[in-house]
Amino acid sequence: MIHLMLVLGIIGHTLNMYCNRILSIFPNGKLTLADLKTFGKDDKLAKIMEGVSKKVPMRSTMASMLVWILLI
Repeated sequence: MIHLMLVLGIIGHTLNMYCNRILSIFPNGKLTLADLKTFGKDDKLAKIMEGVSKKVPMRSTMASMLVWILLI
């Protein structure tokens, strides 16, 4: 039982890292923690996310829901 929980935890953390990656790397740039202070200025966030498919956040949401299901 403990081995199964360990494997599910590894799978869950891997999926979580994938969700974070697809929400931070875009064709026009990469979101970083240093950019948090400048999001409201010069439409930087809009420029980075320009042309990003609506499927990207949906894919992240669905993968994160799978993580929650695995951990429950």
